[in-house]
Amino acid sequence: PVLPPSGLDLGLFELDNKNSIILLSTGWALALILVLYIRLFRKPAEVEEEEEEEVPLGHNEVRIDEYNKVTCSSCDARLGVPEGSEPPFRFTCPKCDERIRVVE
Repeated sequence: PVLPPSGLDLGLFELDNKNSIILLSTGWALALILVLYIRLFRKPAEVEEEEEEEVPLGHNEVRIDEYNKVTCSSCDARLGVPEGSEPPFRFTCPKCDERIRVVE
């Protein structure tokens, strides 16, 4: 009877048990290093920023625009916000004397 090989028979050559274990573990180690390399250096997925829903404005409420100005809800006057004011706060429109609440 023909005895099985004492290692790996690759057709062209035969590896004994010690060399076949070294070859297989080297292959697994290289595959693991390749997977870690790909995960480490791939581009991060683009995260879509969720836009916050703006709360509807109530009576005499306005929002500050990018130029630090507000528009009066009664007379449509364009007004500068007082220095150092952080929303929410109230102030009086100088044109129509209406109380305006500034919100974020």
